[in-house]
Amino acid sequence: MSKAIIAIQVAVVTALILIGVRVVMFAPSTTSTSGSQQQVRSTVPGGDSKTIAGGHLGVSSDSDIKTSPPKQRLIVPFELPENAKRVEWLPAYANASSGWLRIDGLTHKWEVVHERKPRAMLLHDVLTDDECESMVNVADKVLERSSVIDLSTGKARSKVDSYRTSSGMFFQTPDQEKEPANMKYRRIIRKAMGLQEPWIEKTQVLRYNTGEYYKPHEDYFAATDSLNINRGGQRIATSLLTLREAATGGETEFPNANFKVKVPKRAAIIFYDVDESGAVEPFSMHAGLPPGPKSEKWAAVLWAHPRPFF
Repeated sequence: MSKAIIAIQVAVVTALILIGVRVVMFAPSTTSTSGSQQQVRSTVPGGDSKTIAGGHLGVSSDSDIKTSPPKQRLIVPFELPENAKRVEWLPAYANASSGWLRIDGLTHKWEVVHERKPRAMLLHDVLTDDECESMVNVADKVLERSSVIDLSTGKARSKVDSYRTSSGMFFQTPDQEKEPANMKYRRIIRKAMGLQEPWIEKTQVLRYNTGEYYKPHEDYFAATDSLNINRGGQRIATSLLTLREAATGGETEFPNANFKVKVPKRAAIIFYDVDESGAVEPFSMHAGLPPGPKSEKWAAVLWAHPRPFF
């Protein structure tokens, strides 16, 4: 074999090796760190592998949302959305205390207010001041004394009780459901949690006047409440948006977890009513504390389910 042929073969082999090295060097890694910003590559089941960096998530239109229901088993901490699809727990966010979500062109800061049992976070600037007032104005016309679920007869039904002294209503007529601020609130929360619209109960708006309260309670259904459980499964998460903030008092307290938080106007507190195994979370018990003198609190509540709720 001539020296020229050998030289060509060596050159070809060298080139192939270099190409292989280049492929390895530039192939996407599962986790990489650049400066202080960590990037995590997560594969959405049935979807493409995407990159989320620094807690800033890009969320696209509803057309990207999967139609299949989420798993019964939920992940704690919160499952962060990517293109409005449900994703697995991202390890880089296991100890994250704050970050950003971008939904429909708007950026929202989120921050963890309680790490575990229950995992709770605040999502800021969900609505504008005017949008908050719009929901208040719709609700104010039809408020009634709030009720609680009565299981004493073996059948779930609502009753008025001194355990809960606020007033409330549900956005349930076509005009109420289509109220723009209500639709925006529901859209932001379901995209932030990777849910579909049918998996969320109708919006409830509550008003707490001075001295009114809701004593410690769980949002998840009792095991004996088959009527509600059969409508869409257990309640898995709660969102409580402050429409008007009480000047004093009005905190949401979690007595079993020994913490309370005053949710600022326009922000929502989101917490899980179940743990990572899907079992009900006793530490999610919470209370609506009374506003102080000459003060009132308005809030909009959503409850999420693992499948359509009817």
